[in-house]
Order: sequence, then structure tokens, then C-alpha cells
Amino acid sequence: MNIRQLLTITLPLTFLISACVTSAPEQPRTISNEDRQDLVQKALEGNVSGQSSDLILSPEVKIVVTPVETWKSVTGHFCRSFITEVWRNNKLQTKTLSTACRNAYGNWVNVSI
Repeated sequence: MNIRQLLTITLPLTFLISACVTSAPEQPRTISNEDRQDLVQKALEGNVSGQSSDLILSPEVKIVVTPVETWKSVTGHFCRSFITEVWRNNKLQTKTLSTACRNAYGNWVNVSI
């Protein structure tokens, strides 16, 4: 069997097999508390006020965290207010204003004011 005969047999078979194999559509990731907290820690620790950090969970879903203001509390802890936005399909779903203060271990912890 020469190469031409081999290609005549295998190429149509290859196209037939590849046409029958389909992958399941990718399921969008859900927003976990861990995803959100990791992003908040990163943004509050490394961003100046007004500078956003985002986490793209899928082509349709992203979270954006933007520090707004920084101050020192009466107890001596640094605190920051920040905005969290959740976007789905390029549409704003939720927008919240929160406050976190740095604890004794250096982590940012959400607080109620």
C-alpha cells in the first residue's frame, strides 16, 4: 500500500472521528468565599486607593475589588474601605462598600461600622 492509498483511507476516517467527538461546554466557576477573600487580601495589601484588582473566573464572570480610603483606627489598626463588584456577561450584578482592618497577624478582616 502506498502513501496515497493510506491517506485516502485514513483521512476521511480521521475527519469522521473528530466530527463525532465533542467536549462538554465549560461550566462557569462559582464565586467562592475563598476566591473573594484572596482577592480582597491582594487588593488591600498591594493597591493604592482607586487602583482595582480583578479575578476572572470565566469569560462571563469576574470580581473587581477597589480600595477607596485608608486610615488608622482609634485602636491603632490600619483600616481600608473598599468596593467589591461582581460582573456577569459584562453587566454589573452587585456592588458593595465594605471595610476591613488589619489584625495582629497582618491579615485584612472585614468589620462592621
